[in-house]
Amino acid sequence: MLVLWCRAGVLRCMASVPLWLSSASLEERAGNVAKARALLEQARLRNPKKDTLWLAAVRTEQRAGNEKAAEAVLAKALQDCPTSGLLLSESIRMAPRPAQKAKSTDALKKNASDPYVLATIAELFWRNRKVDNARMWFK
Repeated sequence: MLVLWCRAGVLRCMASVPLWLSSASLEERAGNVAKARALLEQARLRNPKKDTLWLAAVRTEQRAGNEKAAEAVLAKALQDCPTSGLLLSESIRMAPRPAQKAKSTDALKKNASDPYVLATIAELFWRNRKVDNARMWFK
């Protein structure tokens, strides 16, 4: 029943990003990953340059176990929204551990003042047990 309401809502208000995200989430929880992908694709076509839609698509692929597809979607997302802190942060998290430092410097060059990027870099320091550096980045 909720799926039908979300579909009706999406048809009436195509600019509502939270409605698209909810609809895709409901489809994914119902086991329709392909339908969730299609909904997110339609949402990105109707609402270009929305980083939250790209991030939802990346995480949908990750939850489905498609790491290669998630990396491909993230690469397209970063081409579409190159300064998005959400996407830059996700690219740092998804990178293999040796490449995370390089990804974080690239992210700082693209958007040095974004809170998502700064928090992700602080989290990297914290995971590497550099607590003093992490505290500095969290401030």
